[in-house]
Amino acid sequence: MPLTPTSKPLTVKEFDKALCGVCGGCSSACGYIAYLKENTLVDLYGHPHDPNGIGSFCTKGITYIQEISTNPLRISEPIMREGNSYRQISYDKVIDILKDLSMGRVAVFLDRFAGLEEYLIVKEFTDEVYSDSVYLPFKQTSVRAQEWVNKKAILIFEAEPTFSEVMLTRWIVDAFEKDAFIFSVGSRYTTVFQKSKENILTTPDKTVEILEAIAEGKYEEKITKFLEYFGKETVVIVGDTLLRSQFKNRVLKAVKTLRERFGTDYSFVGNITPFPVKSLEEFIENIEDFEYILTFGNPFIYLSEEKLEKIKSKTVINFAYFPTITANYSNLVIPRTIFSERKFIVKGFGFLSYSPKILETKIPQPHELLIKATKLKYNLDTFLKNFGVSIEEIEEKEGGVDLKMKDILDMTFEDDTEEEKGEIWILCDNSLVEELGHWHLWTHAIERNQFAYVNESTKEKLSIGETIKINSAELRVKINNNIADNVIFIPNAFEEFQPFEPGIRAGRILKKPFWRFEAF
Repeated sequence: MPLTPTSKPLTVKEFDKALCGVCGGCSSACGYIAYLKENTLVDLYGHPHDPNGIGSFCTKGITYIQEISTNPLRISEPIMREGNSYRQISYDKVIDILKDLSMGRVAVFLDRFAGLEEYLIVKEFTDEVYSDSVYLPFKQTSVRAQEWVNKKAILIFEAEPTFSEVMLTRWIVDAFEKDAFIFSVGSRYTTVFQKSKENILTTPDKTVEILEAIAEGKYEEKITKFLEYFGKETVVIVGDTLLRSQFKNRVLKAVKTLRERFGTDYSFVGNITPFPVKSLEEFIENIEDFEYILTFGNPFIYLSEEKLEKIKSKTVINFAYFPTITANYSNLVIPRTIFSERKFIVKGFGFLSYSPKILETKIPQPHELLIKATKLKYNLDTFLKNFGVSIEEIEEKEGGVDLKMKDILDMTFEDDTEEEKGEIWILCDNSLVEELGHWHLWTHAIERNQFAYVNESTKEKLSIGETIKINSAELRVKINNNIADNVIFIPNAFEEFQPFEPGIRAGRILKKPFWRFEAF
């Protein structure tokens, strides 16, 4: 049965309606109870009976649900560019413009907040569908995160769920409390390092080498012996940072080998999708080939100045929450709904959940506008059957329905064609605040400024002063001894159009911004 409000309210505030939903802010898919008065949200709590969040609700989820809907910076009406200025237009005019999408060569970019309905309708008029979500054509995880807590060992590689799926971290912490052997390798000392019995702070290339050595039984003998005895009671957790790198296939092969050799479970955490999309790398490389570019979210943070200049001749349409750099480089900006303002199938950690509409809005649903413009239809039931699930199951089952997909053992992986080598590495990756979080004062305040973080040893080795020049960007330097030797860490959630202490987008920092790290 779907979640229902608790018999005793969790809030002390006055309300006239209590509604239950599922958060789509990340793949944790936590259930919540929203308390409303006269259709205005007055309080929000994690649902204590939800098997995913178990009553918890992170700052990111609270921010997205409570703050986006009423944020004064939010785009609330369609806006069209005319020269160097903008004017508000009607939705009838929006539909007229969207009609052209089926007549030209169009690329569509979907961010992680785009709904399944948007995915299915754009697939009806183009095969050129791209995303910054990593597409995996097999199970994202062989076990639910709740099962991590009962493992005898957890091996973690360049993964910190706090930066991606916040509430997944609780199961690692609980496993630590039950005395699991936790072994972490990565370029930053994070929560999982704090809970590890052994940890190695090193460069990303060395992290991959350690993963491969463990998979081949060539690492420390005690690790091999442990896996021989307890492999089936072990889970290997890998962050999407390694999947967004030149080492992607080496990593996938190593995880497959671990599963073949020792019977380990596996989990890939981060922004991952089971639905076929083309990669961010392909989007950046091919963007000049299209007449129309339809975007959801803010993909232009990954573009260089040269790429931004070249797309000025294109027709760019952006479904946006805020006036980001992508919105500012678009011909038409259309407001979009947040997940709590729509019926929503939430892409969870290897499963799908359903959330009813919680908040009212005057903003039309994006897929409805596209259907009106193109006159096309899609079949959600047929699509879901490809993954062994049905709408009825998803709507009724608390905690979501597991997707029926191949195991990593059923996959073959090609060799990596590109491999950079270097002693010093730039890591441009997630931190506590995502890009969208910088449009809210109280989450932006968690990480107000963008720095290039290095430890004291690396700063001295490179003779770095108060700033460092990386490609076309100059960043202030800050000492942080939680960063590995020979690593320069730069949070990738900043961009030039943010309203509070704007920073520099990844497209100006990295030569290949579709990767999270590259040789310096």
